Amino acid sequence: MSIESFRFLHASDFHLDQAPGGITELQDGLIPHLIEATYKAVDSVFDTAIRERVDFVLLSGDIIHFPTASPRALEFLSAQFERLHEKKIPTFWLGGELEAGASLPSDFRLPKSVQRMPTSRVQTLEVKKERRTIAYIVGQSSGGHGYANLDEMRVPRDGRFFVGMWYCHQPPEQLDSDLLDDLGIDYWAFGGSHKQSTLQTIIPAHFCGTPQGRMPIEPGPHGCMLVKVTGDQIDDALFIETDALRYRTERIDVGPNDDRQQLISKIKSRMQTIRHEVEARKPLLVTWEINADGPLGKQLRDADEVDAFLEQVRRETRDAASKNTFTIGLRSTRGHVPGQLFEEDTIIGDFLRVVREMESSADPTFDFESYLPNTSTARQLAETLRLETPAARKQLLREVTTMGIDMLSGDKP
Repeated sequence: MSIESFRFLHASDFHLDQAPGGITELQDGLIPHLIEATYKAVDSVFDTAIRERVDFVLLSGDIIHFPTASPRALEFLSAQFERLHEKKIPTFWLGGELEAGASLPSDFRLPKSVQRMPTSRVQTLEVKKERRTIAYIVGQSSGGHGYANLDEMRVPRDGRFFVGMWYCHQPPEQLDSDLLDDLGIDYWAFGGSHKQSTLQTIIPAHFCGTPQGRMPIEPGPHGCMLVKVTGDQIDDALFIETDALRYRTERIDVGPNDDRQQLISKIKSRMQTIRHEVEARKPLLVTWEINADGPLGKQLRDADEVDAFLEQVRRETRDAASKNTFTIGLRSTRGHVPGQLFEEDTIIGDFLRVVREMESSADPTFDFESYLPNTSTARQLAETLRLETPAARKQLLREVTTMGIDMLSGDKP
C-alpha cells in the first residue's frame, strides 16, 4: 500500500447565476450583497483550493446551467478553472441536474486539467502527482434519461484510494449506508443537497452542500470540504466556510402578557448576541420565529399586522447591531398546545389528532399530490411543498398546527 499523502477539495451545487432571494423587501444596502454573494462564495472555494495547495478538486454537480448561463457566469467559471490549471491542480467535474443533457457552449473552453465525468457509463479516472497515481475517481454524470447505479461503482479493495462521486436524487437519509460501505470506495463525494451533512456510514460520506445559501430555508454556514489523506486512510475531513452572506432563523419566546415593545427589546438583545457570533463584515439575513400563545402572537399572524411590525422592528433596531444585520421576515407560531385540546370531541380535536399522527409517522415526506387535483398547477404546488428533511417536516407541522387552531377557534386577532 502506498503511503503517499495528499489533500483534495470537495465542492458542489454552485448554481452560478442564481442570487440569494426569499426576501419581500429590499432594504438599503442589501442589493449589492445579494448580487455578488454567489460569485464571492464560489471564488472563496477556488481560493481555498489554491491556498491549501490541494492535489485535485472534485465538483459534484449543479455547477452551472449552460443554456441559460449569463456571459458573466461563463467567463467567471472559465477564469476559475484557469486559476487551478496554472497551479497544476486537476479538476474532476460530475454533472448534476443543471448540467444534464446540455453541451458546452461553443465559445466556452475547458483547460485540459478539467475532466468531466461521462454520462454514458461509470468511469474510473486516475489522479497523478509527480507522475505517480495517488487516487482514482469513480463516477457517472447525470444524463438526459438515466443516472449511475451505485452498485455499478464497486471497486477492488487493494490498497488504492478510490473516491466515489455521485449526484443524489433522493434525501440523504434514504441512501443505503450498508451498500455505500460495501462498494470499496474510500470517500464518497456527494452532490445535489444544499445542506452540508455527513452520513452515518463507516466509510466517510459527505454532502458538502452549496457554497452559498440562497433562501431563508437554507440558514447557517455553507462551504466545501477539505480532505486530507495518507495512503488509503483519511486523516481529516474539514468543513470550510465560504458563504458571503448568511441566512439565520432566531427563535424568541414571548410571555402571555408581553407587548410589542417588550418583544422589540428582546429582538435588539438577540441581534447584539448573534452579531458577535459571525464575522462582522458578513451580512446576516435574519428571520424571527416568535413562539407566542397569547394575544400578541395571534396578532402577529395577521398579514397586515406583521408587515407593520416588521417595519417597526427595522426602524427601531437600525442602531442595535452592525449595519450588516437585516431583518427579512417574521413568523409567529404557538409555543405550546394545551393537552386537553387533543382530547376534545370537536373539529379542533379531530384536526390535532391527525397532525399528531403525522408527527409520529416514520416517513419524513408527505404525499401532497394525492390531496390535490391532477393539474400542472397542483403538481407544481406539491413539488414546492416537498420536504427533504425531518426538520423541515417538523417546522411545517408546527406552522400547520398554529394556523389550524387559529382558524378553527373562530376568534379574531
